[in-house]
Amino acid sequence: MQNMGAGVFAFYGGDVNQDGAVDGLDMNDVDNDASLGAFGYNSSDVTGDGATDGLDMNIIDNNSALGIFYARPF
Repeated sequence: MQNMGAGVFAFYGGDVNQDGAVDGLDMNDVDNDASLGAFGYNSSDVTGDGATDGLDMNIIDNNSALGIFYARPF
């Protein structure tokens, strides 16, 4: 979660497999669904535009490069 200011917060997108990190495993899931022409509401549609495609891969690629992961208190 990122503080955008003025009480507004945003979440990073792309953790398709919900393992806590945005990485190559998420890219594999999106690539597989894009190859199948997946559309509609599904976890691999990172942009929420109804299609799993290169736009979704771009978000995962960018957030993966940032090393996005979640931290859990133990």
